[in-house]
Amino acid sequence: MNNLNNKIRERIKEICDSFSFFIEESNENSYRIFTGEIDGVTLFLNFNEDKLSFYFLVRTSDVVYSGDRSDLHIVISLMLASFLKIKANISCSIFDIAHPLIDDEIWGRYIYPSQYEDSSINILDFIENLFSMLLEWRYSFWMLIGCPCQKCMEEENLINERDYYSESNLIGYTATITRYNAGSRIRPSYSFVYDIDNDITIIKSKSLIDYLKRLMTLFDYNPQKIRGINGDIYIDSTTYNFASHSALNEIANILTSIDRFQRIDVDSLIVIENFVISIGEDYIIAKSLSSGLDAFKLEKEFIRERHNLEASILFPIPLFEWIENPCPAQFELLIKSLLERDVKVKRVRIASPTNQGDNGRDLIIDWEIVEKNQTFNETKPPSRILKIVGQCKASNTTIGKSKVQDIKDTIEYHDATGFFLAVSTQITNPLTEALEKLNRKQLWTDWWNRDDIEFRLNQNQDLIPKFDKVVKIKNTIKFINE
Repeated sequence: MNNLNNKIRERIKEICDSFSFFIEESNENSYRIFTGEIDGVTLFLNFNEDKLSFYFLVRTSDVVYSGDRSDLHIVISLMLASFLKIKANISCSIFDIAHPLIDDEIWGRYIYPSQYEDSSINILDFIENLFSMLLEWRYSFWMLIGCPCQKCMEEENLINERDYYSESNLIGYTATITRYNAGSRIRPSYSFVYDIDNDITIIKSKSLIDYLKRLMTLFDYNPQKIRGINGDIYIDSTTYNFASHSALNEIANILTSIDRFQRIDVDSLIVIENFVISIGEDYIIAKSLSSGLDAFKLEKEFIRERHNLEASILFPIPLFEWIENPCPAQFELLIKSLLERDVKVKRVRIASPTNQGDNGRDLIIDWEIVEKNQTFNETKPPSRILKIVGQCKASNTTIGKSKVQDIKDTIEYHDATGFFLAVSTQITNPLTEALEKLNRKQLWTDWWNRDDIEFRLNQNQDLIPKFDKVVKIKNTIKFINE
């Protein structure tokens, strides 16, 4: 690992020198890299064993821009997150960092990738591709939008100031809401309203719309869309997202309230982890909601028994055959292997053999998580790595509370901060309620039922033959490496 760390360190320095990026901070396991003043993007890289985690901070400065820069943090974060989804199939969450002193201003924004290709296969190649994508975004965005630096603005006889008045249609919208941040800029050129209470951003900008539509055309962005019960699900290779009908209707209603001739274009939507971004003829509307993998899985359950065509897309392996009395040791290894394929799981260790006493502990998991409903600031990153106690229960019957006892004591005894349970069948309602109760008490919990395991096996088909004492399939598999 030390040799790899040295190679990574040398390569990062070479790339930053070549791309004119700035290494602001570095040590053996982390890097903080600043792209430049005009977009104010900082890339954070963190290494844990052979796993890489990364995220971005958008925080502009008054070196280039004047006035309240909340609008820039909103616009730049939406543009970068959209680029990552369209170009690289990386689905991100966007989190506001409130200004510590001024109400209703955004100090900056975190962009936190949640769904992306596993970096552990070739971590050096992944880093090089990540830097190249960041450079490509900067170059393509500012080339089309126009450079806002002082030299370029003076050459074009422009003044780079923020106006606190929006165009007339957006002014009309502000009359219907209570708390908002509104205004306009010359470069990037837009007029905007940020509806704070409803977490909706409306942007009028021909250049930004043109940029996003060019990206969608250039990279042939056309995710598989399936109409569900409560909304539409979007599948794009390895990312899974969901847009609720209520959110899409809200966007449509906002459009018609601004301009009665405007209509939502369902073929020009970008759906990331916590935003649906609608790209219209004259307006971009970004609505915050739960639209990531968890929302996708909830909706998937509603449409499980739907039309055969939809089922064939959602469930490419239609029939799993579970062994009646699965091998506990092999089931544990299966769960360990699936966890290791999760980009947010950094390390998994087996505490002791399954058939020996282990104080209720089967696995020790280092899991990167984002805490819901937390308040972000400039010193608190969007995620942290938790030590999780994991238990695996292989059975041919439903798992209840009697099979999983003293969870809180087990967490505390092993100095962990959460509990994970994987079962080969299902868990009972009382056990579900007990786990949810722990969550409400600020103890992280999660669990996988058989359906959750099958979903992950569909994505990792090469693992199935290795665990034939747990699960098999009746039809032929096309392996990933064939």
